[in-house]
Amino acid sequence: MAEEIVDITGLDRGAVLAALYNNTHAPGLGVLHYSVAGMSVEEATELLEERWDVGIEAYFDYLHGRVMKIAIPHKRIRSILKTWGYDRDNGEGAVAKIIADLRATGEVNSAETQTAHRKNQASANEDTLEATKIPTVSEQAGTHTRVLKLGIDELAPQVRAALVKAEEALIKADEDNN
Repeated sequence: MAEEIVDITGLDRGAVLAALYNNTHAPGLGVLHYSVAGMSVEEATELLEERWDVGIEAYFDYLHGRVMKIAIPHKRIRSILKTWGYDRDNGEGAVAKIIADLRATGEVNSAETQTAHRKNQASANEDTLEATKIPTVSEQAGTHTRVLKLGIDELAPQVRAALVKAEEALIKADEDNN
């Protein structure tokens, strides 16, 4: 997947972050921090201002358990997003689609965004449930070398409880939207 550049000229940076956050999902152990609640422009702006105090862009790896992998530049610096990390985890062209939707609707949590989030989160929940079956093992890999392969089976009860909570929240969100 080639890195794409998306122009965000004229868009409020808080709206950009909120739209990206509202579209993405919480994979793996991120579900332990997951909330179905969307992010407002105000909340996003506050997060950006906190991070911009220490640099020219605000990089988000994970945010409240949701995978982001994107830097939001300060408006005085540049008006482009480099999309590779976000698109890798959310689908090719995801940033471009989200920004186009934001430009078209002015909404950071449009019906299209909510649908994409619920679909991606449901898929991530299934993958995470499967991952709870993987044990941590230590293997001999040579005379003086051991390899530790980390699993999350020992966290299965906590992860399963978080998955149930996430699924219930997604179902309630669907009911509220219908």
